[in-house]
Amino acid sequence: MTHIKILGALIACLTLIQSATACTGITLKSKDGATIVARTIDWSGTEMNNIYTIVPRGHATQSLLPDGTMNGLSYTTLYGYVGMAVEQPEFVVDGTNEAGLSAALFYFPNYGEYKPYNESDKDISLADFQVVSWILSRFSTIDQVKAAINDIRIINIDPSASTVHWRITDVTGRQVVLEIVNGVPNFYEN
Repeated sequence: MTHIKILGALIACLTLIQSATACTGITLKSKDGATIVARTIDWSGTEMNNIYTIVPRGHATQSLLPDGTMNGLSYTTLYGYVGMAVEQPEFVVDGTNEAGLSAALFYFPNYGEYKPYNESDKDISLADFQVVSWILSRFSTIDQVKAAINDIRIINIDPSASTVHWRITDVTGRQVVLEIVNGVPNFYEN
């Protein structure tokens, strides 16, 4: 009877794991002090088009808006970066720039909440799926990201989609998580 209970518990746990819709961020510290970041991508309910992306310094970028146009925040990359995008090259979900800053997007359902999109703020509006690209292209440290975050407005371009949050790691190994809750950006030391 005990074996049946253990088997039942194991099956219940496996069922929960298979139905999980989350990503896992992994951070390893080597004996020589190096920080290695990795992740899983478990949250997609459908197969996604993954794209390896290389973006050079000086590349002009503009954010997608909820109306489907690329008329949002406009900026030029200060740092070249590499990353993995989904569906289109601008939607980088994980990457590293030439200064050693890395950033990754993670699923954050039912927790985060962005301010509603306002047409009058379109020049400072940045799609949530383009935040990783913006971070990697513009900054070399976490403190620079923290200083600039209130100058932009992170928006959801698809109101039916879940909110996301981001992990940012700099060359020193410092790591923060950025979450937008009740429309307010919050940084948590990780």
